[in-house]
Amino acid sequence: MEMKLSVALIVKNEEEMLKDCLETVKGADEIVICDTGSTDKTVEIAKKYTDKVFTDYQWNDHFGEAYTHAFSKCNGDWILSIDADGRLERNGIKKIKDLIQVVPKEYDSISYHIVKPNGLISHTLPRICKRGTKWKYRVHANPLVKRSFKSDIRVTAFYSPAHKKDPNRALRMLELQREEMPDDTRTMFYLAREYSYKKRYVDAVELLDEYLGFNTWRAERAEAYLLKAKCLWRMSRGEQARQSCLQAIYTNPEFKEAFLFMSAMCYEPMRSTWSRHAENCFNTDVLFHRVD
Repeated sequence: MEMKLSVALIVKNEEEMLKDCLETVKGADEIVICDTGSTDKTVEIAKKYTDKVFTDYQWNDHFGEAYTHAFSKCNGDWILSIDADGRLERNGIKKIKDLIQVVPKEYDSISYHIVKPNGLISHTLPRICKRGTKWKYRVHANPLVKRSFKSDIRVTAFYSPAHKKDPNRALRMLELQREEMPDDTRTMFYLAREYSYKKRYVDAVELLDEYLGFNTWRAERAEAYLLKAKCLWRMSRGEQARQSCLQAIYTNPEFKEAFLFMSAMCYEPMRSTWSRHAENCFNTDVLFHRVD
């Protein structure tokens, strides 16, 4: 029996982005859109592509619950999750529909590449999941899956203007999540990153130190050491910044951005030496790809 593919979106005030997204997924067997309180033309646009537009979910600052709710509305055997500011690659729906027919049964999800508009792969996440999948976390939500099949499918991520309407949303949700899950290292990492975005460098470094005392995932640890180095550098604590950057390199010797940042923090001749080392890095097992 042929496996069916649903597409699920969580949207709010995405009138500027939604149409272009839906054009890339309209070949799916089903499109399900859950609107969480739009005041613009988002719902009107959505209804041009599907009759499965739902407005019954009451938003409570929890993307995990929202995605779980959206997935509960889907009838497909597999469900593609995509953001309104995402664009699935050309003929991507056909590629996914072909793939779900043959993916081994032991896999409960398929990962695709999140790509920046410049074509550089940012990161890879499980975002095509079997029906019934539940999601976790208020923000930076993740599906609760056991084994993900790695594909070469690409989704280009643009930046939605809707984010500007609630610029402190991620910080607010992460601080709530921290209260609820004080020992969760993933929450520590993303909250520290959010503090760095807000130039709260002391708070970021303090939380990163706590995180690094517990977490064992090398890809994320390397990213955390680099983030700590950047915060320390902006606090004019250069020697500590270089020490943290060295820890990032030790954790992942293929981490090109760490070598480049070390180069930027040094004078000649060390600046050129670190830069040459960077040229030999392949970014293997890097969490976020920001340099090619």
